[in-house]
Amino acid sequence: MQKHSKIIKLLSYQWQIKAYLFILACALWVFVVTNQVYETELEVPLVTRKIKPGKIMVSELPPTANIRVSGRGKDLLFLKHIKHPRLELDIHTINYFFDFPVEPEMVTIPPGINATVHAIIEPETLKVILEDEKSVLVPVVPDVSVHPLPGYTQVGLIRTYPES
Repeated sequence: MQKHSKIIKLLSYQWQIKAYLFILACALWVFVVTNQVYETELEVPLVTRKIKPGKIMVSELPPTANIRVSGRGKDLLFLKHIKHPRLELDIHTINYFFDFPVEPEMVTIPPGINATVHAIIEPETLKVILEDEKSVLVPVVPDVSVHPLPGYTQVGLIRTYPES
């Protein structure tokens, strides 16, 4: 029993200093570990840009892509949790359809982050299909019947906004 009380006395003596030193040691450990270079896989959003005027996309593209990226630990933590990279698909040159090879250069890394994209894991290619956009004005005809309660009357006809 005396052995346990000596240990407790030793630990509780100047415990604030020991707690501060423990926190300092943990902070130093985090600093050292996050300065090393790591490689990891990330899931990034797929964004299309610069579609030609008068065209609309009819093909279904996946919402995300998986990439392999390397960098210092703190940069990778920022990429994963704060400043997210994205894969940008520039489709301004496509008229109707194209099988897009997905390349690491298409990934946009936010400024201030020092990371390198090594490969696109999936998808390897994206099939983009565009069609000419057409628009037609169609009247909105409500399919509504109103039955007012006894003592109430409907004033005017039912109208919709917008009308077409």
